[in-house]
Amino acid sequence: MGDDWSFLAGPSGPAAPTVEQTGAATQVQPDWTWRGVAKEAAAGLTDIGANVINTLSNPAANLIGRPLGVLGGTAYDAIAPMFGANRLTPEQRADLAGNDPQYPQAGNQLMTGIGNLTGASPDDAPAGLVRKAVGAAGTFAAMGPEGIATPAAGALAAVAGDRAASAVPDWAKPGVELATNVAVGGGAAKVSKLADTARNFATGTGSTPVLDAYKLLDIDPVLAGDVTGSPTAQALQAYASKALGGSSRIAPLEQQSVTQFGNAVERTAATLGSSRDAQAAGTALQAEARNWQNTVFPQQQAAAWQPVDQAMATATVDPANYRTALGTLSSKLSALPETQKALLPPRVASMLDAINADVPPGSTMAWPQAQQLRSAIGEIMGVPEISQSVGEKTLSSMYAGLSQDMKASAAANGATALFDNANAVSTAGHAFIDNTLSKIIRSRNPAQETVRPEQATTAVLGGGDTTLQALRAEMPKAADELAAYKLRDMALATPGAAGRTGGETSVGTFLTDLNRMRQTAPNGTKALFSDPAISAKVDALATAASAMKETAKRANTSGTATSLGTMIPMSAVTAAETYHATGSVPLAVASVAAPFVGNAAIARSVSTPALTRFAATPSNAPNFGRMSVGTDLLGAAGYNALAGPDIRRLGGPRVQPVYSSLNKLIAP
Repeated sequence: MGDDWSFLAGPSGPAAPTVEQTGAATQVQPDWTWRGVAKEAAAGLTDIGANVINTLSNPAANLIGRPLGVLGGTAYDAIAPMFGANRLTPEQRADLAGNDPQYPQAGNQLMTGIGNLTGASPDDAPAGLVRKAVGAAGTFAAMGPEGIATPAAGALAAVAGDRAASAVPDWAKPGVELATNVAVGGGAAKVSKLADTARNFATGTGSTPVLDAYKLLDIDPVLAGDVTGSPTAQALQAYASKALGGSSRIAPLEQQSVTQFGNAVERTAATLGSSRDAQAAGTALQAEARNWQNTVFPQQQAAAWQPVDQAMATATVDPANYRTALGTLSSKLSALPETQKALLPPRVASMLDAINADVPPGSTMAWPQAQQLRSAIGEIMGVPEISQSVGEKTLSSMYAGLSQDMKASAAANGATALFDNANAVSTAGHAFIDNTLSKIIRSRNPAQETVRPEQATTAVLGGGDTTLQALRAEMPKAADELAAYKLRDMALATPGAAGRTGGETSVGTFLTDLNRMRQTAPNGTKALFSDPAISAKVDALATAASAMKETAKRANTSGTATSLGTMIPMSAVTAAETYHATGSVPLAVASVAAPFVGNAAIARSVSTPALTRFAATPSNAPNFGRMSVGTDLLGAAGYNALAGPDIRRLGGPRVQPVYSSLNKLIAP
C-alpha cells in the first residue's frame, strides 16, 4: 500500500508529474544529550516571545487563517491524486504553514534578530520535541488562563501532535499535527475541568447562580435539566417526564419544584404584607394615603416651618401677589361687570372682597396670619367641593402667589434659606398629593370616595417609575402591601392555565410578569422591592423561574396517558415479533420490559440529588479548551502567506479579501 496514501485515489489514468517525494516520512533524529536538550529548550523559550508577538500582532491570521489553511491544504493533498492532480509543493505547504522565510512574522523577525546579535540564533536549533513542548507550554502560560493546567495542556498537545505527525507522510504532517493538538489539548481541558468539578463537589466549595438561588429559596435542586441548564439534561428530563417508566418519577418531582417555588414566593410576600388581591392592596393604599394626608404631611410641614415661624415671628407680609392671583380674572372682565358676575365663581369674588377688607391694598398682614392663610389654602385644595367651585388652577395660583409674598418678606428679614427649605417640603408634599395620592384617593372622607380600592392598585402599578418611587419614599407601609400583592399575583397561573382551584403556581407567568415590570418601570420595580433582603429573594426567584420554566410547562401534564396509549400497542407488536423470531417467551417479555427499564434509568439519572448536584457544580479550572490547539495555532508558524501580499500560489486576489475581512473583524 505504501506510505503516500495513493490508494485513496483508486484506479486512475497516467499519473501527473510528481513534485515531491512520497516515500517514507522524513525522520528528525533528536539530540538527547544534555547539550542538545538545553539547546532546544532555549530555542523554545524564544519561541514563546515570537508566538505571543505573532498572535497579538495578527490574531486573525494566526488563530483563524492559519488553521483553516493548514487543514484545507491537507484535505487538498488527500484528494488531489484521485483527480489526477498534483499535491502541493513543499513551498506551497510552507506558505500554508506560515514558514515562508521571505515573509517572516513580527515575532519571528524580532527573535531572530536578537539571536543574530547575540550569536545564538533560534533558527540554528532543530524544531524537535523539546523545543515544541517548551514553546507551547510557555505560549499557553502567557496567553491562556492562570493555573498549572494551562501550560501542561499546551505541552501535552504539542508532544502528542509531534508524535502523531511523525507517523504520517510529509504532506499529511501539518494537518495531522494540528488536529492532534486540538484533540489532545481539548481532552486535557475536559479532564482538568472534570477533576476540578469533583474536588469542588467533594468539598462543597463550588456553586452557581442557580444553586445559590435554590438554596436561598429552600428549593431542592433535584432535576438536572433545571439546575444545570445543560441542553442534554433538559432533553433527557423532558423525555423522561413523558415516557412510561420515567414519568412516574419525574412528574412528581417537577410538581414538587413548582410547589416549592410557590412556597418561596409566599414566604417572601409574607414578610412584606398580607394583601392577596388588588382589593386588599388598594384598601391598604387608601388607608395609608389618608393617614399621610391627614397626619404625616401636616407633621412634616410643622417641623419644617417651625424654625421659619420663629425667625419671622414679628415680620409682616404684603399679600400683593395673592391679591393679583385673585383679581386677574376680575380685571380682565372689569369692563363687563354683568358678564363678570356670570363667569367669575362666586367664591373667588368673595375671597377677593375678603382679602381687600382684611388687608386693604398697600397694607400688610402679620407673618402668622399669612402662614395660616397659606395652610388653609393648601388644605382646601384637597376638598373636592371647594376645589371644584373655585377651580384647581385658581387655587394653585393663589397658593403660589402667597408663597411669593412670604418669600419676599423672608428675604427682607434674612431668612431666605430657612424659607426655601421649608417651602421645598410643602411643595414636594403637594406634588405628591397631586401626582400620586390623586391616583389613590379623591376625598378625605372615605364615605365619599369615588376611587375603588382595586382601581387605586391598578393606577399605582401602572404609574411608572415616578409613582412607585414616590410611594416608597412617602408611604413605605403601603409600598410593602403593594409589593406583597404583586409578588403573589405574579406567581398565579393565568385563567387558561389554572386548575380547579384557580390558585395554582405558574413559574412562567411569574417570570413573564416580573420581566415586563422591570422593562416598563425598572426604577419603580427596584423601589417596590427596595429592601436588600427582599431584592435578593426577588432576584433568586427570577433565576429559579428562568431555570424551571420548562418544568412549569410539564407540571400537572405528565403525558402518561398519551404515552400509555402509544407504547402498549407498540410493546405488543415488539413482543410478538421477538417471539416469532426467537421462540423464547423470556426474550419476548424482556423486549417489552426493556423500554420501561431504560426510561426508568434515564429518569433516575436526571433526578438523583447527588448526580444533579455534581452536574451543577462548576469548575474553577482554566477554560482553555478553545485555545488547546498547540503551539501551531497560537502562532509558532503563523499564517503570513495568506495575510500578506504574496498569495499568487494560493489563488491570488480571490483569497485575499476573505482574510482581510477576518482581520478587520477580529483585529480592527
